Amino acid sequence: MEKQKLKKKILNHIFKNGKKKTSEKILTKSFKSIQKSQKKSHNEIMKLSIMNATPAFRVIKLKNNKRRKKKSIKEIPAFLSTYIFRSSWALKYLVQTSRKKTSNVFYTQLTNEALLNAKHEGNAIKFKNEVQDQALQKKKFFRHYRW
Repeated sequence: MEKQKLKKKILNHIFKNGKKKTSEKILTKSFKSIQKSQKKSHNEIMKLSIMNATPAFRVIKLKNNKRRKKKSIKEIPAFLSTYIFRSSWALKYLVQTSRKKTSNVFYTQLTNEALLNAKHEGNAIKFKNEVQDQALQKKKFFRHYRW
């Protein structure tokens, strides 16, 4: 049951323009390439990469809607309370960082990023650390967060 939940969650984040078959093909190709290159199972490696990229905070940007000359944007840190939110944000980071590189095919980028994240060296982990640092810098606005 757990394998199916993980697969569905990854598929939902890979979706683009509602094409389910293409996202399934991308996922199966990446799982096969992970399985060929590593001794561990692809599920374990994906779980490790997701766990390493899970953030605890995120930064919400609020714009001032009032008509003034100066438009201000408040950045408020928000705590990600449940594991479901954290894992979905980790998957977002994983997919975003693998889509940024344009030289290779997407499934190879996804496998490389997952393997690097499992070793604590991926771009998604760097992105997560940057967001966490931003949240800590803006901790004075944490009182505006709605609990």
